[in-house]
Amino acid sequence: MVSILKARVPPNSIESEEAVIGSILIDPDVVPDVMELLTSRDFYSRKNQLVFSVMEKLFDEGSPVDIVSVTERLRTGGVLEEVGGEVDLAKLADVVPTSANFFYYGKTVKEKSLLRSLISAASSIVENAYEGEETDDILDSAEKAIFQITEAQISKTYQHIGKIMHELFHNLERLKENAVTGRITGIASGYRRLDEVTTGFRPSDLVIVASRPSMGKTAFALSMASNMALKFQLPVAVFCLEMSKEQLAQRLLCNVTNFELSRLRAGDIGNEEWKRLTNGASTLQTAPIIIDDEPSLDPRSLRAKAR
Repeated sequence: MVSILKARVPPNSIESEEAVIGSILIDPDVVPDVMELLTSRDFYSRKNQLVFSVMEKLFDEGSPVDIVSVTERLRTGGVLEEVGGEVDLAKLADVVPTSANFFYYGKTVKEKSLLRSLISAASSIVENAYEGEETDDILDSAEKAIFQITEAQISKTYQHIGKIMHELFHNLERLKENAVTGRITGIASGYRRLDEVTTGFRPSDLVIVASRPSMGKTAFALSMASNMALKFQLPVAVFCLEMSKEQLAQRLLCNVTNFELSRLRAGDIGNEEWKRLTNGASTLQTAPIIIDDEPSLDPRSLRAKAR
């Protein structure tokens, strides 16, 4: 399998690479957008890698990125002939008539680069599997390789202030309506006084509950989880490194039914109380709650599972 992977020509689009470079040479104004999308490593052709690498350095220095400066920098770097000399460089400027489609060309180059990275990662995974390494080590390295490729994708994180203000006031209208009706503007915890202080939990919030051991942190968190899932029908994921799924389920059941945990663990359950517990279990069975009790969970694995 490895030999087959190596025998094939990796995905590439030399035409798109040349079109990107040509767009820069005829319209330096596109340089910032191109630099946000691509790096020299994204180019398959060695010649195009060298040219774009020079463009990157000029851009980082704040120097003009045009055919004159690029040619001179390639010459002083001793690689002008390697890219075909001034003649071939001038030809790149004639590859495209305008820079109008530079983003489309750049996106194509990026996609081919990601495909090559995936092939390289897959090849390494295959080799590791054949070499008889520990299964956990192979899985860990495979996951790391895929995540590195995923995180290498550059997304457009900037927006014009006009669009931001439009979205802001759209949210403000919703918040205003909620305030008039007395509803919490964020995600309610089910604890009225807490919600009055926080106005509810919001996306991207990181809320840390801290105290000494055995003060009720887990019980408090599970109570909020059950409130969000049962009262507001919101999906909730509970990750716990210290307790098993069964222990967490016991605590949730006691929380929903207002039953003492110590009595549940001892099996001290009357007939009427048994009925109450079974009703509570039926309610929890359909609740949008996911429980994970992996003891060695790290942030990267948690993020992967949450996705």
